[in-house]
Amino acid sequence: MLTQQQLHIMQHSLGLNQHGLDSKGGTEGYRNHYVASPGHYAWEDLMSLVDAGLMIKRSPNAVTDTWFSVTDSGRAAVIQNSPTPPKVSRAKQRYQRFLDFGDSFNSFIEFCRWDADPEHSWNKGGAA
Repeated sequence: MLTQQQLHIMQHSLGLNQHGLDSKGGTEGYRNHYVASPGHYAWEDLMSLVDAGLMIKRSPNAVTDTWFSVTDSGRAAVIQNSPTPPKVSRAKQRYQRFLDFGDSFNSFIEFCRWDADPEHSWNKGGAA
């Protein structure tokens, strides 16, 4: 059983948020490392994760730091143990798309017309 601290360490190692998701909503992440040395606040948790086969200890860099990486079984444990993200309303989803794409439009209403186009993936099949 993972502790909250161990889950957080592995999420951080992978570049995932508290829900086990990256910035695009996937579970891939953008890195796979955690650097620490003996005496670091997370050292005991890191060693427990290594012992459980959820992380591996890699060769140290420089003199004192050790690199740790999440294993495939560790990645599966992160996905399994991360809480489900809260449901996001359609309005908040649209606003997020506006933040992502809105600079290309002269007005919000122009963006809304573009956003409502049935050809967009978020408008197909009843998706919000």
